[in-house]
Amino acid sequence: MVHLIKNSFFNYFLIRLKRSDYGKNYKKIWQVRAGKLKSSHNLSDVSELYARQTTDYILTQVNLNAKILEYGCGFGRNIKGLEEKLDESSEIHGVDISLPALKDGEKYTHGKSFLHHVDGITIPFEDSYFDFSFTSAVLEHIPPKDFSKICEELLRVTKKTILHIEASRTYYTKYPHNYKKFYEKKGYDVKSFKIPGHDETFTWYQIELTK
Repeated sequence: MVHLIKNSFFNYFLIRLKRSDYGKNYKKIWQVRAGKLKSSHNLSDVSELYARQTTDYILTQVNLNAKILEYGCGFGRNIKGLEEKLDESSEIHGVDISLPALKDGEKYTHGKSFLHHVDGITIPFEDSYFDFSFTSAVLEHIPPKDFSKICEELLRVTKKTILHIEASRTYYTKYPHNYKKFYEKKGYDVKSFKIPGHDETFTWYQIELTK
């Protein structure tokens, strides 16, 4: 008798079904899932290390009075790190689709930043408002139908630099987007690199919008 759970042919279609359901409902799923990230990651030394590497790198790329946006900020681990390193001359914003995550963020961060609930596509800021925008382990969870829309919005609201720290994994909740292809088709150069000590499955993609 064939064991359906262990059968790769069966699993292929099972994962396809799960991916289809996830793609239709990912915003609802992350309303709940993102609200649990703080409790699952809060005591993780690895998560702390990765967040510190992220904020330390960003600090080498921005001026002290920069306007910074994190798309998909969750409960604000990266936001908190930026608050601790930048003074009041900077303006730090985080946006997320999960209200529970943002509620955690209000208590977790230092209150020097601004956290906003968004619909997942529209970023409620005027054109070229931010000097530096970034994502970290967020766009890998976005289905292709919305990936390009979000990147278009990031291009619209950012005037200098966009940074994506994302893994190219394939699973029912994860998509291997081609970041270089998307931005290069629009005429931008994409610098891709790894950070020593960071998760090796992640690639850092940096796009400079000003020539």
